[in-house]
Amino acid sequence: MTSSQYLIFPPAPRSGIGVLALYPPQPLLHKLQTDQSYGINIAMIAQNINGLGFSLPAYLSQALGDRIEVFLDRPDVTTPSSVIDFALTEDDFEADGKTPKTVLFYITAETLEEKFLPFTDVRLDCWIKVTRLSGNPGESPHSQLWFKHPAPGEADIDGGKPSNQGLKLPIASESIVDQNVIDEGMEVTVKHYFNQQIGDTVVLTFGSLRLDFVVTDDSADIVFKLTPDLLGKLQQTSNLVVRWSVYDIVENSSGFSEPLILPFKPVITLLTAPIFEQSDADDVIHHDWLAGGPTNILLTGSFAINDVIDLTLEGFTRNNVPVTHTYSLTVTVDSKTLNFPVENFRIQNVIGGSLRATYILTRAGQSKLSKPADVTVAGKSLPLGAPEVTPLVEGELAVDTAKAFINVASFWPLKQGAEVKLHWQTTDINGKLVRFTWGQLVTDPSKPIVFEAENEYIKPYASARLAVQATITNPGESEVFSDIAQLKIGDPKELVLTPPSLVSPFTNPLDPLAALPSMLVEYLDAKTEKVRLVCTPLPLGFDRFPLVDLDSAKQARFTFDRRLIVALHGETVRFKFNLNQDGKKIGSSPETEISFKLIADQDPRFPRPRIIGIDNAILDVKKLTSADKLAVNLWHGQRPGQSMTLVLIGIDSKDNPVRHVIMNAEASVTSAGLIRELSTPTLEVLKNLKSGSTATLIFSVRLGLRGNPVEFPHQTYQIESLVELQPVITLIKDSQNREIPHSDLTVDPNVTIEGTASVEQQVEVLVNGKSIETLTTDKDGKFSTLLKGLVVDVLTVVQIRALYGDGLLSPLRSFTLRKALQVNNSAMALSGLRVYAWRHTHSADFPNNTQIRAAVPSTGVHPITYRSSNPNVAYVDGNGKVTGIRNGNTYITVQDRFSSFSYYVSVTNVYQLAIGGYGMTHQEALNWRYSIPGAEPMSRALHAMQVVYGPDPYWPIAAGGIYRMCDESGCPGNLRAIYGHANGGIYCHSDLNARWAPWCIYPIYG
Repeated sequence: MTSSQYLIFPPAPRSGIGVLALYPPQPLLHKLQTDQSYGINIAMIAQNINGLGFSLPAYLSQALGDRIEVFLDRPDVTTPSSVIDFALTEDDFEADGKTPKTVLFYITAETLEEKFLPFTDVRLDCWIKVTRLSGNPGESPHSQLWFKHPAPGEADIDGGKPSNQGLKLPIASESIVDQNVIDEGMEVTVKHYFNQQIGDTVVLTFGSLRLDFVVTDDSADIVFKLTPDLLGKLQQTSNLVVRWSVYDIVENSSGFSEPLILPFKPVITLLTAPIFEQSDADDVIHHDWLAGGPTNILLTGSFAINDVIDLTLEGFTRNNVPVTHTYSLTVTVDSKTLNFPVENFRIQNVIGGSLRATYILTRAGQSKLSKPADVTVAGKSLPLGAPEVTPLVEGELAVDTAKAFINVASFWPLKQGAEVKLHWQTTDINGKLVRFTWGQLVTDPSKPIVFEAENEYIKPYASARLAVQATITNPGESEVFSDIAQLKIGDPKELVLTPPSLVSPFTNPLDPLAALPSMLVEYLDAKTEKVRLVCTPLPLGFDRFPLVDLDSAKQARFTFDRRLIVALHGETVRFKFNLNQDGKKIGSSPETEISFKLIADQDPRFPRPRIIGIDNAILDVKKLTSADKLAVNLWHGQRPGQSMTLVLIGIDSKDNPVRHVIMNAEASVTSAGLIRELSTPTLEVLKNLKSGSTATLIFSVRLGLRGNPVEFPHQTYQIESLVELQPVITLIKDSQNREIPHSDLTVDPNVTIEGTASVEQQVEVLVNGKSIETLTTDKDGKFSTLLKGLVVDVLTVVQIRALYGDGLLSPLRSFTLRKALQVNNSAMALSGLRVYAWRHTHSADFPNNTQIRAAVPSTGVHPITYRSSNPNVAYVDGNGKVTGIRNGNTYITVQDRFSSFSYYVSVTNVYQLAIGGYGMTHQEALNWRYSIPGAEPMSRALHAMQVVYGPDPYWPIAAGGIYRMCDESGCPGNLRAIYGHANGGIYCHSDLNARWAPWCIYPIYG
C-alpha cells in the first residue's frame, strides 16, 4: 500500500472504531445535512434490490448469536417496533470465530416509503439494540434519517432519451440573441415545477454559461437574468443550447430538460461548425456504439499549411459538472478536411450530459472562430471506466501475488483535491462478502491514479470472484461511479509442512534446569506468512507462543520459556507449528513429542530459604523483630499461582522438638522470589528456640502439573540469644562539650548526643518523631552521633528507638537551637549638639546625640544586657539606646548567656549654657566669652535647644530680655547679633555700647 493510500472500510483492527462503544447504524453513501441528519435519496435505495444498505461497526464483546434489533421511529414513541431483527452468525466473524467483521444489513424500500411519507420534511431516529448471549444488553446512540421523495421536477415520460422529457422547456425573453440583446441583457424563466422546495438548486446551461439558482420561494417561477456582461462571455456560435435541471438537498435530481435552441447572431463571421461523425440524427453520441474506440470530430473548410487549429471540447456531465479540453494541430498539408479523434473515456465521462465542439483557426496571426456543434451523450455504461488490475495470469489474479496494482480509468473533470475511492469486494472461505475500501486525495490531476493491494487482500480469498470499482468525488461535486471490473482470484497452492525440531545441541529428553532449549520451524515456500509454535497440551495459565515472521532462510526459532519447561518437568508433550497468513491460520505441521526430566529434591540450582541480613549461619533470635524478613531468591520457573510451603524445624528452650509451619501451600503472587515479614507467631517460636541448638528452614514448591512438591536446598542456623536493654540518652552537648540540659536553649548548631543500649545492636535516632540515622552500639553498648539539619527556633525532641527485641524507646530529651547573638560592632559617633541649660519636660532628644543599636532580632539567648564602660560619657538603656552625656569616648558591651560583643562610641559637641550676670557692651561680652575655656557663640545652639526645651517663650528667663550673642561676625558692617527673647529671636543691631546680658556655650567632658 502506498504512503498516500489509506484504508476506509472496514475499520482497521484495534482502531477503536466500533470496539469500545455501540455506534448508531450509518447508511451507505448518505448525504450529511446541516442538522447532522443523514439524507437519503431515491437513487441510494434503488441501486440495490435489498433496499438501503447500512454498516454496523464491530462492538465490544461481539459474539456469535448476539441479537441485533434495528429501530426507525420518532423519539417520542415509547414502545417502538424494530424494522429489522436478526442474530449474528458465523458469517459475521473471521475463520477463528472470534474476530468480528463489519455487519451489513438493509432496510427495504417498502419500509422506508411507509416510514417517510411523500412530500414530508420529517426526520426519524435510527438506532440499534444489542442483546448479547451473556444477557448484557446495549443500545446505541440515535442518529437521524431523512428519506426525501419524490424527486423535484416532473417525471420523465420517455426514459429512452438522455434528457428528461417531462420537464417544461425554459422560456427565454428573446427568441434570437443578436448584438442588441447582448448589449441590453435578457431573462430565461423556468416555470414552477413539480415538488418545488426551498433549498432546491436549479441549474441553467445557456450556451457555454452555467448558472445556479437556490430556491427561496417554493411557489414562484425561477427567473435567470442574463446581463450584458454574461452574454458578452458567450463563445461565438450560431445557436445557443438552453437547458435546465434541478436537484434537491439530498441530491435527488430531475435530469436535464430538452434543449431550447436560440439562434445567436453576433457581429462576427463564424467558421463552419465541427461535425461529430458518430452522432445520430438527433445529435446524440451513443457511447455503446463506439465499442471502446474514439469518436471523430470532422472539420471542413479550407486549411493551409502552417494554419494552427485549436479545437475545444466543452460539456457538462450527468451531474452538471463542466468539462473542457483543447486539441491543438498545425496543418502540414493543404486540406479541405481535418480529423480530431476524441478519446473514449471523455465520451464515457459525460454519458447523460452534453458536449460542444468549437475551434479557432489562426492564420498569419489572425484568428477566426467556428460555429459550435452540440451533441448529447447516451450510454449504458457508468460515467467512469472500469479499473484495470495488474498483473493478471490468464485473466486471473494469482493467489500468491505479492502486490497487485489497480489503475483507475482516466476521468476528464478530475480536479485537485478530489477524493478517489477504490472498492475491492470478494468472498471469504464461508462465502461471506468481504469489502475493503481505500482512498486517495488527488494532488496532481495530470498523473495516473494507482492503488496497491498487498497479498493480505488476495491470498485469504483464493478461488473467489473479485469485483473492483472506483469512485471519484471532485471538491463540492457528486460522487461518480466506475464500471465494475469482474475478476477471479487464483486457486491456492498445496501446503507442505515439516514438524518442528530441537535446535542442536539439545536432545530429547530435556533437563528443565539446564540452558534454555529452542525449537526450529521451517517453511521453504514462505513469502509473507508467519508461524506460531503450538504446545499440546499447554498448561493452564501459559500464553501461546508468539506469531513471528520467518527469516531470510525461511526459518524461525522459538526459545522455550523457563517457567513452561519447569512446569512440564516429568511430562511428555507434543509440539507442532501453525502457518498464518493475514491473521488467519492456513495450515498446521505434523507433531513432535518432547519429554522433560523430573526435577529432584534439593537440586543445588535452586536457592535456599533465609532470613535477610543473617549471613554467617548464626542466628541471634533476640535481635529479631517484625521488620526482619524471610526470603527466597527468584527460582527457576517461578510464576504466580505456584503452591509454596515453608517449615521451621528446631528445639525449644525446654528441649522439646519444634515443627512450625510458616507457610502452608500458599499460592505465589509474583515472579520475583519471595519476601515475607516475620509474623508474631513465628517470632515467638524463634525467640523460644534453645540457645546453642540448630534450626532448619525447609522450603518446597509444587512446580509441575502433577506429582509432589520439590524441596529446595535446606537452610540451617546456629541459635544464639540477646540481652535486651532500653536505650538511654546520657548526654546532649554542644561543640565546646557544654551539656545542654533538657528543654534548654543553645546557640551551637553542632549538637552531639550520647547514650547506651544493648551491645552491638542497631538503634534508630528519632528527631521530632522522624528517623534521621541508624547507629550500631559498640562492645560497651555505647553510641554517639552529631545531629544534622537542626532548625532554628523550633523545639527539637530527640529519642532513640531500639532496632532489636521489642523496639523499646528511650526517654525523650529536648532543646531549642537559637541563632548566636549578633550585634553591629562598628564604631558609633554621636556628634549632635547637646546643650545643658535648665530642666525640661519635653521627651525629645538632641538631634544626632542618640542612636539605638540593639541585638539583631531572633539572635541570642535572653536575658540580653547592654552596659557602658563610662556612663558619664554615654549612657545605654535596656533596649540598646545610646545617649551622649559628656564629650569623650566609651565602649558599649552587649551580652547574652553565651557571648558578648563591644563597640566603640565617640561623643562630641556636648556644651553647658553660660549667661553673664550683668549687662555688657559688645566688646565686654566678647571679652567675657574669651575668659571661658572653649566657649563658643550661641548661634548654632539655639535650634537644638528649641528641639529639647521647646520654643523660647517657655524658657525660664525673663520675657522680652535682650542677650548679646558674643559673636565676632555674622552681621553686615558695624552691626552685631543680639537675641530678643520671645521677641524676634536673633537679629542685627547697631548699638554696640548698650549694656545687655551676654550668653554663650562651653564644652563639658566626662
